[in-house]
Amino acid sequence: MEKFADRFCTNNPREFKSAETAYVLAYSVIMLNTDAHNPQVKKKMSKEQFVRNNRGIDDGKDLDQSFLERLYDRIVTNEIRMENSAVDELKAKAKANAETGAQATALQAARLGLDLLTSLLPGRRRGGGPEVSEDTIRSMQEKIKAKGRAGTTFYAATASECVRPMLEVAWPPMLVCFSLPLEDSDEPHTVQLCLDGFRYAIHITAVLEKAMIRDAFVTSLANFTLLHSPANLAPKNVEAIKALAAVAEEEGNNLQDAWVH
Repeated sequence: MEKFADRFCTNNPREFKSAETAYVLAYSVIMLNTDAHNPQVKKKMSKEQFVRNNRGIDDGKDLDQSFLERLYDRIVTNEIRMENSAVDELKAKAKANAETGAQATALQAARLGLDLLTSLLPGRRRGGGPEVSEDTIRSMQEKIKAKGRAGTTFYAATASECVRPMLEVAWPPMLVCFSLPLEDSDEPHTVQLCLDGFRYAIHITAVLEKAMIRDAFVTSLANFTLLHSPANLAPKNVEAIKALAAVAEEEGNNLQDAWVH
């Protein structure tokens, strides 16, 4: 996606102020495509929500509203589909997961993955929900070992350098996993899991100085505060404000340009 954003801005130098804008907008489009065309998502994102979620992504400036509205209409009308993949099989698995109540389990697993990544980085984790026990981590490691091919060796990672390539692969689905349930659900436990995920993700990206990825999480979390529209605040938006304040306190020295979001 970074290469796509760089190439797009090279070929279209007047569209956005930086490649970061194209990068964030591309993932916003992916999230909208999933929201609009996944039958499991009952509460669809509105055009106003899509525009609001993309405020300030162009180096602190707003993109043209009519451009975002046209983009929304195109995505909602014409689904982005993978060409050479078993789409029906993926939908069947999604339906099966929903029927067995696997959403909460997926959220827990995503957060556990962030906990494991965080444990490799400097800095102490403070607050934000229940701790992951050593038994849970050990159990997860055993499952990973069991899935490996016969004769392979499992190596326990202890160096923070191992986190970078893992993050580069895992962060897009994490952003979707935290954003969509937070948008659709008012259930306190789900909201807290999503906000915890944002906090841990921002910590990891800030420590690793992955500015573009960090800003994607910060911008998304900031949009959920609804500070630009306080009359519409719901309890989950208040919790998002608390999470953003905690990020400012804990990661302030590492946020750099993300403060403008």
